[in-house]
Amino acid sequence: MAERYHRETNLVFERGNGLPYSKSTLHRAFNRICRKAGITKHITIHGLRHTHAVLLLESGASLKDVQERLGHKSTADVYAHVSKKLEEKSVDGYSNYMDYAQLNMK
Repeated sequence: MAERYHRETNLVFERGNGLPYSKSTLHRAFNRICRKAGITKHITIHGLRHTHAVLLLESGASLKDVQERLGHKSTADVYAHVSKKLEEKSVDGYSNYMDYAQLNMK
């Protein structure tokens, strides 16, 4: 059974025998680590995953790369709306492109 969990779920956190930790155990440990680090803002383990995905996108990773890294089938639906920085980057890129295109049309 331990082998089944290890191969099929590709766990990030697992016991030494390949079995998953319970959610409550992970949450207690994570909250304890946050307290010791002086982090007062509430964040969940899933929140770290979400933050990681957004930072990947903001740093220039493609949606396809993030999708593969997270194991999502539809990353665009989940993360396309989340970042003001991404939106501004997209608008700036389009604006720069259009300025360039207009200069070359003259």
